[in-house]
Amino acid sequence: MAQDAKKGFLLYYDYRKHLSLLSDAERGKLLMALLNYGEHGDMPEDLDGMAFMAFSFITGQMDRDAQKYADTCRKRSEAGKQGGRPKKETGKQDKANAYSEKQTEAKKGDTEKETDTETVTETDTEKGKESSTPYPLKGGQQDPVPYSKIVELYHSICTCYPKLRAVEGNREKQIAARWKKYKSLDTFRELFEKAEASDFLKGENDRAWTADFDWLIRPTNMSKVLEGKYDSGSKPRSGTTQSQTGGKPSTMDVLAGIIADEEGGGVFD
Repeated sequence: MAQDAKKGFLLYYDYRKHLSLLSDAERGKLLMALLNYGEHGDMPEDLDGMAFMAFSFITGQMDRDAQKYADTCRKRSEAGKQGGRPKKETGKQDKANAYSEKQTEAKKGDTEKETDTETVTETDTEKGKESSTPYPLKGGQQDPVPYSKIVELYHSICTCYPKLRAVEGNREKQIAARWKKYKSLDTFRELFEKAEASDFLKGENDRAWTADFDWLIRPTNMSKVLEGKYDSGSKPRSGTTQSQTGGKPSTMDVLAGIIADEEGGGVFD
């Protein structure tokens, strides 16, 4: 989520109870990771465990805030176009000379033509959005990143996972970043086949958590799935199961539960 127009992001007081579970060093790394993500869309490589979990649910809220801000800006822009320019003051209108009035009449025909053209273009574009596949368009030019083929592979192979309705924002950036690294549809095919064959990623774990497309294409997660660490019969890495001392949940379990409440599902990386 690169902050193009905004100069920052929101931090909520509710995060205090989550961040208190981290050490000072982990909080420092987390803060820098959030700044890098907010400004450039970079994913951290040096966070793990509880710090990465906290990063996950905070950036999820950052993405929602950024989308809300973008929607507000878009609505204001559209409202401005519909309302036209603000009316001039009466005194200034009286000063308009005959030459200006002639210019206005001469331009009136061209303005109407431009308005008709814009209306048709916008209408056609909206119809295209409703009927087209949910892949980012690049002004009619062929995109070097095969978004549509990657999503089609996911839909055809990962039938047990949630379907995608749109490819935009951070999801689009993550796909582009993984394609830049692997540059192979066969690698994505292998990723999706392993995910579909993994009982653990499909919910057979102690929290009934299920992975999704966005989780699979995160850099660390994609590498681990391709390496077979989530294959059925393999034991997930330590820290993802409940503490065995008297059945008391570990700190990892507590944080995972918090994230589940915040996001509607757990995060296992």
